[in-house]
Amino acid sequence: MNDITTKAVLVKLSIGLPGNTRKDKRLTDEMTARHSLGAKAGRWLKQLYPQEALEPLTKLSGEARTFHYDHSLPWTDEGWRILPTAAHGDYTEKLRELRHQFEALSESHFIARLPEWTAWAMQAHNGTFNPEDYPPAGALRRKFSFSVDFQPIPSGSDFRVDLNSDDLASMEAQVNARVSDAIAAAQHDLWHRLATPLKAVVERLSQPEATFRDSLIGNLRDIVSLIPKLNLTGDTALESFRAVVAKSLASLAPQSLRDSSASRRDAAARAQDILNQMQDYMPRGNV
Repeated sequence: MNDITTKAVLVKLSIGLPGNTRKDKRLTDEMTARHSLGAKAGRWLKQLYPQEALEPLTKLSGEARTFHYDHSLPWTDEGWRILPTAAHGDYTEKLRELRHQFEALSESHFIARLPEWTAWAMQAHNGTFNPEDYPPAGALRRKFSFSVDFQPIPSGSDFRVDLNSDDLASMEAQVNARVSDAIAAAQHDLWHRLATPLKAVVERLSQPEATFRDSLIGNLRDIVSLIPKLNLTGDTALESFRAVVAKSLASLAPQSLRDSSASRRDAAARAQDILNQMQDYMPRGNV
């Protein structure tokens, strides 16, 4: 097995926000009785704070998760992903920046304006307002969290247990097989991430009258810049296709494609040709 343990680590991004809904048992009971509903027909959920109270933090959390997924590769365990060491610097710098923004925003936008959000709730919920649903600032502050955890990729040679040689060898083989399968899946994911925007180029530019955003080409530029950092196994075929896409398609100007139907047809044909060739090199499955 390629000793991937020296080329990558596992990373996990965890972000927490205060919940913005709470079950109102009294209202649920009233609605159930008023309409003669079954005991499990439904429940009344109240919105604790106005949408704008948490909206910018929710948006920033989404930005962080998108960056996390774009700059890492899938791993077998839920929540953990593979981060190649080549991408570690850019990853940690960006996540540190986003964490600082998150912490500052939680204070300046939510905690500092808590009286405003609570006043909204008192008016919106009228006689059903329950002060117990609204903890003080100190308790709410603890509900905001933004953390990035790292751990080494496991290796069968890490076992240090008192077992007979056959059992130990079996355990090592299982761990190594699991890591090998995860790396193969990660590489397939990377091929798929190159194929997906190519398919979009074919679909949109093959239609003479179809409109498209600049992101049609921007997505190609993003993935061709990421592949060198995420190409964990040094897949030369993947790098070759990446270079072709970078030169022949990612360098195109979106507006020039809008202005020229011939350029659109040519770009769509080139993208389809690359996709056809990629079918012979994809690690598993087809493009």
